[in-house]
Amino acid sequence: MAGSRRDKAGGIAGLAQLIREHGEALDASLRRYYPGTSLRQAVTGELTRRELLALIRHLPPDSPLGIALHGDAGRWSTADHLLASAVELLAGANWQRGGGKGAKPKPLKRPDARAEKRRREYVGRLQRLGLIKEG
Repeated sequence: MAGSRRDKAGGIAGLAQLIREHGEALDASLRRYYPGTSLRQAVTGELTRRELLALIRHLPPDSPLGIALHGDAGRWSTADHLLASAVELLAGANWQRGGGKGAKPKPLKRPDARAEKRRREYVGRLQRLGLIKEG
């Protein structure tokens, strides 16, 4: 069935891939956000795959798994982006009020999720080709 959901890495197949690629970050996230829960429980059957998927889907972006998947972009919340915008606007307003003297304020550096994803894909390709060690 072309275009069906089964053609995409999701559900159980996606979960297996996620565990292979980011098992440590996933286990750390489960232990941090769901005390008493670990990835081992999914292996022993104490936690069903469906329950594990539900827990993973509700992890916050700044969890160890979120950071493993999205790099520094996972550390920035909506509030962080709004605060950075407010700081930039205040710096620009102060510069204008001062008659535009001195160097114009520069925008704050923000994480770029796309750049981090490209970097991870590149490193993955090099690892698969055996050009660099995994880990």
